[in-house]
Amino acid sequence: MVKISRSTVSSQIKSILTSLPKKNVKSITTELNDVYKVYGNEAREIALRRLLEDIEPADWKSFKNAQPNSKLALLSQLLTEFSSRPRFNRHFSRALFSSNVPADFIPTLVKQQKLQVHQVLQLALGLISIPEKNLQEEGGKLLRNRLSDMVDWGDRDKFHPTLVQDISTFIQTYSSFSDQTRSSYSKNLANLFPHVLSSSSLNRAFDALSSRGFKCTVSVQSVKESLAPLGKLSESEIVS
Repeated sequence: MVKISRSTVSSQIKSILTSLPKKNVKSITTELNDVYKVYGNEAREIALRRLLEDIEPADWKSFKNAQPNSKLALLSQLLTEFSSRPRFNRHFSRALFSSNVPADFIPTLVKQQKLQVHQVLQLALGLISIPEKNLQEEGGKLLRNRLSDMVDWGDRDKFHPTLVQDISTFIQTYSSFSDQTRSSYSKNLANLFPHVLSSSSLNRAFDALSSRGFKCTVSVQSVKESLAPLGKLSESEIVS
């Protein structure tokens, strides 16, 4: 991908979005896709942020009534498309950070677009990662509902390893879960994705580091990938 300043990409995307009233959603999407091909995921995040900034509070009502204006129709299309991409939840949370999205928007989108489980989980994880309490609660609700029917998740090939790891982190840190629920969900998730969540010694190593006062700022999966060339390591070797 081409490395260029965010301001340059943002200006280019703003120019495209400004023409939305004159052009249809399909034409705008085609132009944005050309930008994504050059600048990658950062451009997708910027497109979402700029679009969210342009949507007025009164516009959200049209979406709930299933009569979205062009901006909301484009937003719906972008979210539906992006939510199938790896690591989208992280870009989504940053795009949402200073927006005025109502709490019921994502649940309404999920129903209207009939999103698949992995897409819903991406959106939900994005919601719980921002400061707005109402959006956090909606994200938590969506996640809890999908975790309860985990065995029916269907096509697991669509679950990127980072998404599985983020779901695992949510299960381990969500304060409303009882120990029994947390243990049950963790076990079910590990059974569904053993190729992702098979690093028990690595998890124990992270716990050992935490108990010594170290703050782990990377995921187990990323460390697992980095250590893969070294072969199977013991907990003490990982900590070292």
